[in-house]
Amino acid sequence: MATAYIINQESRVLVVIPDVEKIEGNTVCGKNASASGIDLNQTKIIVIETSLDIKRGDTFPDEYEDISEQFRKLSNDDQIDEMNTTIGALLLENANDKAMITSLEDNLGALLFEIAEFKGGAK
Repeated sequence: MATAYIINQESRVLVVIPDVEKIEGNTVCGKNASASGIDLNQTKIIVIETSLDIKRGDTFPDEYEDISEQFRKLSNDDQIDEMNTTIGALLLENANDKAMITSLEDNLGALLFEIAEFKGGAK
């Protein structure tokens, strides 16, 4: 099971949470422990697959891959904001597509008119 390490800007371990289940905002929840109210401006949450033999105050080694994104859960407000942003982007894309179709229809109409003129059908 994965282990979370909350480290400061100097890579010093502040908290160790084994058996991570989820990370939600500034809260890390493990099977038997959790930490909340984490100041994400001053600290970082790193999750790795293995448990290391390090404790509070030790320096966290750089060579481990952070897999914390696998455990992050968005709050309902964040999910709503993300969905609103996506819907807004889709509406804008739809409007742009409609404008492009209108422009293509205008060009096609002009071309058909020119063809008719060459054939002598339009005067």
